[in-house]
Amino acid sequence: MDKKANSDKTASKSKHSIYTFGISGSKADKLLSIIHRYNIKEVIDVRFNPESSDNSELEKDNLAGILENAKIKYTYSADLSSKYKNAKSLMMNSGWKNHMFKMYADYMQTPDFINGLNKLIVKLKNYNILIICNEKLPTECHRYLIADALFIRHKVVYHLLDEYTPKKHVLTKFAKVSGLRIFYPAYRTNKVTKRSRVNAKTRKPDRKPKDR
Repeated sequence: MDKKANSDKTASKSKHSIYTFGISGSKADKLLSIIHRYNIKEVIDVRFNPESSDNSELEKDNLAGILENAKIKYTYSADLSSKYKNAKSLMMNSGWKNHMFKMYADYMQTPDFINGLNKLIVKLKNYNILIICNEKLPTECHRYLIADALFIRHKVVYHLLDEYTPKKHVLTKFAKVSGLRIFYPAYRTNKVTKRSRVNAKTRKPDRKPKDR
């Protein structure tokens, strides 16, 4: 079995899956090829500014028309996109050094975000979904945080770098989960912990005698 067939088999193991794709530098025919390959029935646009694109055919209204002609549903989700700018700054997400990611993580704590996520999950009961945004790499895009929120709800998410390379999402390593809430607290690398000397015979810490 060739590499392409292997990728397709891996990505199709879950009946209804979510895929993400960064459309910057792409053309509509490539997007349609991805949609047909992974049996996508609805495209959910989470771009901060869908009216502007480096390719005019991928601007919001033009893309909606192209997808409608291909019998694919197009939805722009404001709840999963630009409202993050109104989020309250929270220390619980200070683990992100990228300001945009931190602000979006703060926004993820709001009812608006949860509402948008729940709407997406309801759609997932019926068919595969493709989330699109601009950035080519998922790790440079807020769709990666959306994938984290879906991951803790036991939803399968695949990031597409191109037509043939679905990569299964894994939770951000420093994320902390509490029920259906996810946080990104500050963390330290190469942390040095002071340890007391251990007595080789007793395997207990040596203690200095008290001054008398």
